Amino acid sequence: IPALTTKKIDLIVSSMSITDERKKTIDFSDKYYNTPTAIIGPKDQKFGATPDDLKGKVLGVQVSTVHAVYAKKHFGPTASESKEYQTQDEANNDLAAGRLD
Repeated sequence: IPALTTKKIDLIVSSMSITDERKKTIDFSDKYYNTPTAIIGPKDQKFGATPDDLKGKVLGVQVSTVHAVYAKKHFGPTASESKEYQTQDEANNDLAAGRLD
């Protein structure tokens, strides 16, 4: 967004959620695709997506995303730890290595 508002670029084509905060500084086109959001975990591990389901779990979130804000607000109080990652690939690697629940 800073590159757009400083006119270094003309448009952003990205998987960006529309939020009231973002609407204050930029405009959005109509949606051109919809991608569902899900919580992922180790294969064959059963879990839900409520704060109680994630109680005591080590969570991984990508920084500066609406998902990080949501996870902190809704899961942060019950999770044992929340780790932040610069990229989703980094979080996926820690999940595969067993460092996230």
